[in-house]
Amino acid sequence: MISWFNNAIVCGFMAALTFSAVDASADQMTSGPATIKQLAQSSDSVVVGKCIKKSTAMVGKNIETTYEFEVTQSLKGMRKAGSKLSVSTPGGKHPLYALAQMVPQQAQMYPNEEAALFLKEVAPGTKAKANVNKDSKLPMSPKVVGGWQGKYTVFTDSADNGKKKLVRFNMENYGYAHNDAILKKFIDAYSEGRVESGNAETIKNRMSAMSATQKAAGEDGSVLLQTPLIDVLPAVIGMDEFEKQVKETEK
Repeated sequence: MISWFNNAIVCGFMAALTFSAVDASADQMTSGPATIKQLAQSSDSVVVGKCIKKSTAMVGKNIETTYEFEVTQSLKGMRKAGSKLSVSTPGGKHPLYALAQMVPQQAQMYPNEEAALFLKEVAPGTKAKANVNKDSKLPMSPKVVGGWQGKYTVFTDSADNGKKKLVRFNMENYGYAHNDAILKKFIDAYSEGRVESGNAETIKNRMSAMSATQKAAGEDGSVLLQTPLIDVLPAVIGMDEFEKQVKETEK
């Protein structure tokens, strides 16, 4: 396995965090990885833009994460280029303490990340249910369709004449909890041409070695969540092809 990925995982998870689970409120596609066409057909809006802010808040006994997103391109729906939107998801790191609450399969972004989002909009006239905490932003937030599957990172491929490309990556599929710094390292490697799409080199053995290194250093090994579900690097798609597949669903 390439060294940047190994180092990123080890550095990112040396800090011990406590995880707890709450029910996910985002629409999930659990029958397998959703295609772009499937996601587009299930979405009210498909937008490309940038995460300009990420914040977390305690809402009752739970943690919520809110992403402020600036739209640069609208491929479907009511959102316009230049507009802003907020997407809230359950879970995240406590804003003050070394505590995190993990909700599986959520779409997650880091500040300044370029991304494409498949969104299910809140229906007009929707009101939060009486039993929902009044401070929660979840009921009135658009949902990312399919959780992590409905969010693609956009990057510029310096090794391919600066072409815009997209990739989606969920750390949980490799057995570990999400970490912004690791995701950014991963995307930077794609941008700099240090990863080949479709690389079949296994990640599974590296994950096991990282867990052993962490435990030997006296750190909590709980960040290793499960046996990896995938042992290949995710594939890349060009922006032109991505746009084409989204727009084909509107014909």
